[in-house]
Amino acid sequence: MINSLASQADKGMETMSDKPFTAGDTVALKSGGPAMTVQWCEEEYGAMRVYCVWFDEKNTHQQNKFVPESLKKIDV
Repeated sequence: MINSLASQADKGMETMSDKPFTAGDTVALKSGGPAMTVQWCEEEYGAMRVYCVWFDEKNTHQQNKFVPESLKKIDV
């Protein structure tokens, strides 16, 4: 049982390190666009997705998911 718990903990650690961004990171599309805040990352249909929120030019709340390869971490 202890080995089982340790194994589960190790899997959790691997999952955390496999995530390309963490909640609260500020990112932008590599192609340009507004600064966005990462809400969470999760695997969806076998591929990682990054869920982000931002406000557009009309100050309207927006949200969408992106593949991590399309995003870069930025400083604001």
